[in-house]
Amino acid sequence: MEHPFVRELRGFADGAAPPAQGIDLGQVREIRIPARNNLDPISVLAQDQASGRGRIVVTCYGNAWQAFWGEMGDRTVMEFVAQCDADYVA
Repeated sequence: MEHPFVRELRGFADGAAPPAQGIDLGQVREIRIPARNNLDPISVLAQDQASGRGRIVVTCYGNAWQAFWGEMGDRTVMEFVAQCDADYVA
């Protein structure tokens, strides 16, 4: 028997409107950095959750790292990360 959540996700893939149960389809931007210099490809997912709040998820070679910022002023997560020192983001 198929789980009800799986049925709902299939409906989203078919272009159906979200159900009244409160599931929200947010926007996520993916940045792909190709393999080079003997490094594996890197994927960066950036998600703005609300004004001044967001997260990034970095994946490489089967590992993942994530960070969340709840106070970024009026910047998007990409703008915020671009203005941070590398040591702060690492």
